Amino acid sequence: MVKVGISCLITLSLFACSSKISLKSEKETEITPQFKKYWYSNEAEINSYDLTQARYGQIRKGKAYLIFVKEAFNPATYVKSDKPSASNESVLKLNYLKKFTTGIYDYSMMTSVFFPIKNGKNSLKITSSSQEWCGQTYLELLNKTMFEINYFSYFEQDIHQNINLNKCFLEDDLFNQIRIDTNLLPRGKVKVLPSFFYLQLKHIPIKSQTAFASIKKSGTKNSIYTIYYPALKRRLTIEFETKFPHKINAWKESYPEKELDESTILTTEAKLKKSIKNAYWKNNTLSDSTLRQLIN
Repeated sequence: MVKVGISCLITLSLFACSSKISLKSEKETEITPQFKKYWYSNEAEINSYDLTQARYGQIRKGKAYLIFVKEAFNPATYVKSDKPSASNESVLKLNYLKKFTTGIYDYSMMTSVFFPIKNGKNSLKITSSSQEWCGQTYLELLNKTMFEINYFSYFEQDIHQNINLNKCFLEDDLFNQIRIDTNLLPRGKVKVLPSFFYLQLKHIPIKSQTAFASIKKSGTKNSIYTIYYPALKRRLTIEFETKFPHKINAWKESYPEKELDESTILTTEAKLKKSIKNAYWKNNTLSDSTLRQLIN
């Protein structure tokens, strides 16, 4: 682990920050036969979770999904590649979905993460959207010389933002880092850009935050990764299998809700319900709908 100085600048809002952070080296991740057999099988891993989501000062029931699949990514165009090419990057793509209801209306949220498998420090691209009956928001990060971020929102307070951010750790990378190599996880005092779900729901400035991260064993089979943001009073814990393939068993996210007293912390929780391997993109007929029973 190499410690370097980094300053974070948001060109739109001119938020400046500097601190010493820990960044991993460029050493390539070893692709073991076990890893290749599991992730290079032309199937996705589909995980369904029972979700309790904090929103508007109350806890809502819903569903969450983590869908992991290995894909070829074109780093020149920042999209999934349709043709074989020596320039393609193998990425572990995560589609992270949340669906829950507030009162009479629904929320549907999705983040897509494209993390390079062999030499990943940060994702090559992250997109995130939130749809509900009032409107929708959309965030996109492209990993170039800096992080280039575009934010579109129906909220006037957010308005369209073009942001250039110096590179730091990305919270939305954590699930992929766990699945690829737990040594990639940030530890200690670090600068982290919080998850896009959180940024969209809380309407806070898009900038890196100081956080403290750690990992520990939990029993004989599991490990727990914790990251805490003091300024946000926000804590995220992820429980996963210590041994490969490091399946995500559960996670908790706790922070104050503005609808309540600031000292009142509400917790969003997700617990694994079912997990299968399936080439879901091939199963799109009416007769394939019975396969939903395997994940719900």
